[in-house]
Amino acid sequence: MRVFLGSTYSDLRMHRARTIDALRALAVHVEAMELWLAKPDDPLTVCLDLVGKCDVYVCVVAQRYGSETADGLSYTETEYDLAVEAGKAVLVFISDDDHPIPPKFVDKGEAATKLDRFKARLRDRHLVTSFTTAEDLAHRVVESVRGLLHERGVKDAELLDLRDFWDKIESQWEALDPPDLRVDFVKEADPLQLLTGLEEQIAGIENFHRVISESYGRLESDLHEFLGRIGCDPAKIDEVPYYENPFYSRDWEWVTLFPNRLRTCELLLAQMRVKWLEEIGQTERWTPEHERHLREAKRALQRAVSQAVLID
Repeated sequence: MRVFLGSTYSDLRMHRARTIDALRALAVHVEAMELWLAKPDDPLTVCLDLVGKCDVYVCVVAQRYGSETADGLSYTETEYDLAVEAGKAVLVFISDDDHPIPPKFVDKGEAATKLDRFKARLRDRHLVTSFTTAEDLAHRVVESVRGLLHERGVKDAELLDLRDFWDKIESQWEALDPPDLRVDFVKEADPLQLLTGLEEQIAGIENFHRVISESYGRLESDLHEFLGRIGCDPAKIDEVPYYENPFYSRDWEWVTLFPNRLRTCELLLAQMRVKWLEEIGQTERWTPEHERHLREAKRALQRAVSQAVLID
């Protein structure tokens, strides 16, 4: 499900940030201005385009009407009108009148009149929910979206609160005994950290394979040396046909096919890493850390592709 979070911005920064985090934990795709990258189109065009692509329009209103278009309507009211016209599910949340708002975030004059008229429209057409704090808004939005998931028959919607899921998994892991022998598990690890962990495990397996391969390469020479030490003639081994010599075929899977499996894992992981970063770039705020990860991921994918040759 794709959810667009619409509201006047300056008076609801903390409320929006907490709501975005809560919606993401619910495993829905969130569209919000804080997450967008630079685009060639004007802000209103971008907003309306994304409203049209969403399944749910969440309209949050406090004490400001917001930036206005050339027609004198706020961006939020314009987005709302498009959502209604397009038949989107609309969920409306209006700040409680008793909730204190800093004076600089309270409209007066004509803007206040427009805001009151907009609120009246919303209350006439929808069952509106009031909110106070940022945490209160996040909770109410998530519960409303979860209810919508149930109504639309989304399978196992009650399981989509991933915060509860991760807490249960962490408790299960912590119950393992003895604790000093537990495999590492970090509940807060993000996908990039998990991918890095997988790459580290592959590097460890590669090192193990190197040791096995070196040992395999020394099997026959070690046997010759051993036979010589106990007084047997090592030359006798040379009289055995190669197809009857177990040292020619010993651990063939380890020495030949196993590297193919490792190369395949590396290629898949490198490709996954680049695609995940590509998705982040389209849906979240891009950071220097993301840029560093992308440079590394591109190099890793290029290296993996260049080494993706089957060993026969």
